Amino acid sequence: MKEANLPDIEEFKRSLALLSRIARCGELRFVGGEPTLNRGICNFIRAAKESGVFERIRVITNGLLLSKMTDEFWQLADLVRISVYPATAEQFSEERLQPLRDIAAKFETELDVVRDTEFFTATSDSRINDPNVLQKIFDDCGEAHGWSCHLLYRDRLFRCSRVPTLDRYLTNIEVNHENFTDEDCLLLNDRPTLLNDLKNYLSSPKPLKACSFCYGTSGPMLEHVQLTVQDIRSKVVIKSHADETNST
Repeated sequence: MKEANLPDIEEFKRSLALLSRIARCGELRFVGGEPTLNRGICNFIRAAKESGVFERIRVITNGLLLSKMTDEFWQLADLVRISVYPATAEQFSEERLQPLRDIAAKFETELDVVRDTEFFTATSDSRINDPNVLQKIFDDCGEAHGWSCHLLYRDRLFRCSRVPTLDRYLTNIEVNHENFTDEDCLLLNDRPTLLNDLKNYLSSPKPLKACSFCYGTSGPMLEHVQLTVQDIRSKVVIKSHADETNST
């Protein structure tokens, strides 16, 4: 990605105002990228709490900037999850975690530390053309059906959290594809059918257009690799087995 893609707070508030009329959700998760890079994150958490839509707010972070977060951040967040990856494991020993546990306890914020050691291929750089394979990937996808991991992005709701990022990524590597951001969403506006449209959208058995470039949650497992800046700039990518999937 060549530029940051930070959300707009007023757009966020408008979307929450519409959702507050029709929806109640157990949890809103601030994810990324890295959510703590957004210097206005407290404004977003506060708006989410004031909307009345969510029972709790969780921030999912790599933890590297948590020591710089304000007291207001800890006071607003109900849960903070640190995803510890192999490349950062040494920075999150129990001794180094203790100051974060202390400040979380001070504000009665739950701190959850998850050490991620297994990773799977999530997306494909080439189109999955077999409609039977595509339907099976969608039917088995935990993100679409099991985790309820939907995405609020701009004035749109997405059944899958990967859609806009995958759209931008394929555009950047010049792969021809549909406009997922506009075609795979539920547009949030003030219309009388919004509740029924939401129900139909979330229960549809039809794969999204973005699914043509996605393995859902059934992609092959990979060894963790930390790319350097040089790797990224020279467009070094981890090869997926897209050809195998296309021929299955």
